[in-house]
Amino acid sequence: MTNQRLISDFYACSDEVLVLVRVNQTKGSTPREVGAMMIVGKQVLFGSIGGGRLEQEAIQLAYTQIKCAEEGADLTSFRSFSLGASLGQCCGGKVELSFETLLPRCELPKALQQTQEPTHTTMPPIILFGAGHVGRALVGILATLPCHVTWVDSRANEFARYTAQLPPHIQSIVADPTEEGAAEVAEVDAAPAGAAYVVMTHSHALDLEICTAILRRHDFSYAGLIGSRTKAARFQQRLKDRNITHAHQLVCPIGILGITGKEPAVVALSIAASLAQLKKSNDKVFSTLQTHKDPRPKKFLNLTEIL
Repeated sequence: MTNQRLISDFYACSDEVLVLVRVNQTKGSTPREVGAMMIVGKQVLFGSIGGGRLEQEAIQLAYTQIKCAEEGADLTSFRSFSLGASLGQCCGGKVELSFETLLPRCELPKALQQTQEPTHTTMPPIILFGAGHVGRALVGILATLPCHVTWVDSRANEFARYTAQLPPHIQSIVADPTEEGAAEVAEVDAAPAGAAYVVMTHSHALDLEICTAILRRHDFSYAGLIGSRTKAARFQQRLKDRNITHAHQLVCPIGILGITGKEPAVVALSIAASLAQLKKSNDKVFSTLQTHKDPRPKKFLNLTEIL
């Protein structure tokens, strides 16, 4: 769940005066982006506008505003900070903060109403196939990031195992299981150009149908398949048998180098890190590993060489 959603939920049940601190404008190098926010109360502090001296100063100003509100003043104020000159932070940029008083049981502030979904994401739309252990762990990470996710599985009971409430930027879709692969392929066909696809279903046969549909689009920004090098080699051959000439653009194994372990949470962390490296683009970015020195034997770097 995003910080904005958590802040909204907290405010809805709060019975004390709070102050919503929000990054309103930035110039130069700053620790957080426009829209970052935190909520300050006498007994609560949630969220972050970047930490350091900036956040310390903001918290003290929020306490002062809470005291004024308790004395009858209903305030919204603004304050600009020069991070280098006045606060001694190495960022050196400038930040304008807004301080909005939140009285108990009042209407949700506009700043929270307008940020229920991420609006500043640089990541491409993510289409995730699979709601098993790793899929659920990955969604738990993506739920906290500014991205848009379509999460697809034919097993409704697997979605039910995800106990956290899905934030608005993650949409779950139960695919029709009566004709295996048809509904999932339809989701591939309906996805926007430049989408990033992550495939980790319960069936290798279904994985193959989905990967075939993705590679036939030619407009994906990323196509990743969970699995071992052995699975990767077999999929390369099967895709070539289907006249997919650019099967090498399928990333398998997925994730980034240096994160090892097979626990679902560890695998999900590695995949999320690789997705975070992607940028919105119509260009094919088929391997985020190309920017790293790969310690694996050279023959594994291009699987077409061993087929």
